[in-house]
Amino acid sequence: MCGSGRIGLPLVEAGHDYTGLDYSAKLLERFRAKVSTAHSPMLIEGDARRFQCGKRFDLIFIGFHSLSEVVDNQDKRQVLIQIANHLETGSAFIFSLQNPDTRMRSIRESPSGKRVIPFPDGTKELEFSYVLESPKNNGEVVGVQRYAILAGDRVIDRRELPIHFHLIGKKDIETILADTGFRIENLFGDYDGSDWHTDSPFMIIDCRLDL
Repeated sequence: MCGSGRIGLPLVEAGHDYTGLDYSAKLLERFRAKVSTAHSPMLIEGDARRFQCGKRFDLIFIGFHSLSEVVDNQDKRQVLIQIANHLETGSAFIFSLQNPDTRMRSIRESPSGKRVIPFPDGTKELEFSYVLESPKNNGEVVGVQRYAILAGDRVIDRRELPIHFHLIGKKDIETILADTGFRIENLFGDYDGSDWHTDSPFMIIDCRLDL
């Protein structure tokens, strides 16, 4: 719910009261390093299934399909219970997921890929590549992603990270939301605000807490 600040940082710099949660202390430190001294967001290192902030919020969001990295559906349920415990009744919870049918099809068609991104100063390049296995019947996807920093023909740094996420279907996430007290207000298929349909790339879900 926090990460290195791609969503949260603009909100903080705009003066909004912001609380961020992430299990990675390193990502939280990166966020803190980007924040100007005029702002002091509350950043919490913790597990989304068991966090305690001691207050309730008017809005909670999870960006970049991060809920998919909570692979087990019972664990997703625990995350939503904790979110419900931290929201005012009637307040909004917004999150995004990949549309499983569209994403599974794209993985089967292109299980690997590579991009090279130049650094702003032009002195180096970031090479990003990935290899994904065919999705399992339950929607789990595993694979590996690799990063290399290149200076001409020389490799400065190289890293490899595992990939493991779960593509949950629309009916399943609707059931979990209803069971944890949420009502879907809007369902979008992309970030342009278009309505969801079966071929949409995403499920962007805008909920309200009814408990």
